[in-house]
Amino acid sequence: MILRHSNSKGFTFLEILVALSILSALLVLSTTNVNSEKFTVETISGGLLSGFSDISLSLTNYQSDKNAMPTGLDDTSFASWYIYPPNAPNGFDQSYGVNGFRLAHQTGQPSPQNGWFVCAKATVSGPTDVKWQAITQTAQNLSSGKFFYNTSCPALSNMAAPGGTSTVYVTNWITNE
Repeated sequence: MILRHSNSKGFTFLEILVALSILSALLVLSTTNVNSEKFTVETISGGLLSGFSDISLSLTNYQSDKNAMPTGLDDTSFASWYIYPPNAPNGFDQSYGVNGFRLAHQTGQPSPQNGWFVCAKATVSGPTDVKWQAITQTAQNLSSGKFFYNTSCPALSNMAAPGGTSTVYVTNWITNE
């Protein structure tokens, strides 16, 4: 037999305490997830910016020492004597080029197509993908005439936000002739 109090109205202190605890835990979890995603976007974007500037610096050093530019990142004297290229950030294809970066030289084209460019490659699953958000954030931090996200490397136009899974090449022109 279950006994009930007929004059019981409202919630007990314990019930209110449990409800507040659950709500607090849900709030903390949702805030942590948002901050974690923002941190991931900033980490990837920072890795791209760092990688591009490191490769640009290594090319400058190589050119100063050898009075020539390497033929590509697979040039053994470039890869062994200059510590670059760094590893592409997490989420980018690490097997693309050397350590996820590909360097190439293009001539005979109107500027900025003349010069050296470096590419990284990633697969993004749509406009909410953290890699895509990091790419667009990187674009805001680099010159619009030298940084592009596109479907081939090097292409000089930014692609629209992908509707589904897409391969994206991030192109950064590091010198212009």
